[in-house]
Amino acid sequence: MKMAYDLEVLGAPEFYDELGDMGAPRRARRQPMRRPGVRRPSVRSQGTPLSYVQPSVQGVPARGARHQPLGLGTVSFILGSSLNAQLQAQPQRPFRGYRLVTTVARSGATAIGLLTITALNIGSDNQLVSSGAIPFEAFGPGAFDVWLDLAPASTSINITLNIALSSAVTGTDSIIVSAAIFGETVG
Repeated sequence: MKMAYDLEVLGAPEFYDELGDMGAPRRARRQPMRRPGVRRPSVRSQGTPLSYVQPSVQGVPARGARHQPLGLGTVSFILGSSLNAQLQAQPQRPFRGYRLVTTVARSGATAIGLLTITALNIGSDNQLVSSGAIPFEAFGPGAFDVWLDLAPASTSINITLNIALSSAVTGTDSIIVSAAIFGETVG
């Protein structure tokens, strides 16, 4: 009796199973029972999708998902302003965010307070795992490996980013913050 490794050397393909392993002889694939007169469509018979052959028309948006930014606005922390602020946007198309990008511009000697993200809400659903605050600069333009998988937002849902400043600015000093979420839209 020949061993399995001998069959590999001899190149006998009939002794390979469906996974390509040596051992059990190849078995015929069992065909599912079909009712007479019912034809199942196959992947090959569906043809090429219309989006692959339809030319793009100038001024008409392409179909399907598109990668686009959603600006959340800008807020300034100045003398006498609250230490809490909110950046908010309402997408005009269904949107699902994947990357939050934040920027901070500081001017003056007292503009040194720590900025933190206290909540990121899609509607009323907080997207943060815990109630702990996250440093605002953690999502800066140069940050890496900070991809998110946010809940989808329809056109009637507000996306809100709540931020807090640890210490107030004085005089003419200011801290200006801005944020955007990059993601996919449909339409």
